[in-house]
Amino acid sequence: MTHTPTVATDRLDGWRLVERSEDTPFDVRFLRVVSHTAVYEDAALRETLSERAGLDGQWRFFLTSRLRLLPSPPGSAALSRLVAGRATDAFERRLQERGFERVARADARPFRRGDGTEARLTRFAARCPVAGLDLDVEAWLAVWDGDADGEFLVAGGAYPRRVVSSESTVAAEVESQFDPGRFKRELFDLVRAVE
Repeated sequence: MTHTPTVATDRLDGWRLVERSEDTPFDVRFLRVVSHTAVYEDAALRETLSERAGLDGQWRFFLTSRLRLLPSPPGSAALSRLVAGRATDAFERRLQERGFERVARADARPFRRGDGTEARLTRFAARCPVAGLDLDVEAWLAVWDGDADGEFLVAGGAYPRRVVSSESTVAAEVESQFDPGRFKRELFDLVRAVE
């Protein structure tokens, strides 16, 4: 079994793997949680903005994670809610650790994935400085039960919506490369493709 969730390679065209990690976010005598995570960046957008605006930064990212509870408890709605809540809290902290500011949960709702399973989807609004620009950013995280007892899958990411303020003369050029509607559709397509 692959530790990190898989995504069809054709879905990742233009994306580059930038981080792979294994973590144990929770470990007590009777229960251990192991997380395998992969983070991708939009390499095509990074290259375009480097060439056109001379700015380098991670403008858009996508992540997948497989959480395993050991020993594997039987599935239940209460356990699913608990894990989804903890994973969402951890994603919010991760955004803050990556330099996102004013991170706020905007809403949460069910999300139907490509295979028919339902995930819990949470939207975040934030600000993020990238390459000297202050960006208005939207982030999403989906959490759902995996195929095995005690397994959960997580997928999400963030993308810029607009440049909020900047001392840079290239802000208009940068913002001309942003397409929040397309970014959101592509992120949701990636989330639906995670196995």
